[in-house]
Amino acid sequence: MTLLSKPGLAMFAVAAVGVSAIAGYGIYKVISGRNQRRKIREAVDAMIAGLDKTNIYLKDPVGVREKLQRMYEAGTEKLQIISDFDKTLTKYTLVNGLKGCSVHGVIETSKHFPESYREKALALKNKYHPIELSSMSAEEKGPLMEEWWTKAHELILDLNLRKENLEVIVRDADIALRDGVEWLFVKSHENKVPILILSGGLADIIKVVIDQQSELYDNVEIVGNYMKYNSQGVMDGFQGGLISSNNKHEMTKNLPYFQKTKNRPNAIVMGDLIQDTDVVSSIPNPGDVLTIGFLNEKVDERLDSYTAAFDVVIVDDHSIQAVDVVLMQLFHMK
Repeated sequence: MTLLSKPGLAMFAVAAVGVSAIAGYGIYKVISGRNQRRKIREAVDAMIAGLDKTNIYLKDPVGVREKLQRMYEAGTEKLQIISDFDKTLTKYTLVNGLKGCSVHGVIETSKHFPESYREKALALKNKYHPIELSSMSAEEKGPLMEEWWTKAHELILDLNLRKENLEVIVRDADIALRDGVEWLFVKSHENKVPILILSGGLADIIKVVIDQQSELYDNVEIVGNYMKYNSQGVMDGFQGGLISSNNKHEMTKNLPYFQKTKNRPNAIVMGDLIQDTDVVSSIPNPGDVLTIGFLNEKVDERLDSYTAAFDVVIVDDHSIQAVDVVLMQLFHMK
């Protein structure tokens, strides 16, 4: 008879094995927990390092770090991206030193249209753009922005613009996606993270810009001013209500997109105007929302108001590299 064949010793051996297994599992859990905490810490450190630049300002560094950690732990299935287009996903300054144009500017500066039209459009911009950037209250600014957009759209209607000509008009325009935007589109698509582009610009032009300079994936939804065309393909109006830089929240608070993404409470919200943050209130039951502002002009005059409004402020940058660094970690990429 072996020792283990004796009932008492056999039971002792089984108990010892059980205790050993439990102890081993406990040690594994401790080590696994430590490894997970280290992984999270390293990911958050990498995100903060990506934001640690001389041209990037954090309103509350500790708060941003805590928010990023919670977003990382929640995972991509809880995440969405909401972005303005003009001067947010597009460059303010081009590589040749020229200022990039807005989506409306693609039409308003195009040599494909009469000089008389370009002069009228420029006169409107010179009158209203300073108001758009001013510290005037939203209540005061709103009607003036609607006035600008309405007059600008009336001028465009007089052009008898043909849909088939949009491709060449955009190709000849001084507009370019920021460096890193294509990466954002590709990786967001791969990780099934929805993107809402919410713009007061011309949605038809936005689509062509993305098609020409990147790729328009099915996880990207564009909300803006869509043109209407007659049976001959000539523009004869706009669809729906007018969306300006000042009324995006009001025009989109019942947007079907937010019902489709109601189980994604965490968001990265990007814009170049303070009112771009208003869209946060359209998110059903918002969780952790990281707001990122691109401050492109009148920096000294506007920096304080931007750092008060946004979690992160990126000054005078032709890329969204810092955003991509954050997303690389949120997407759990090595």
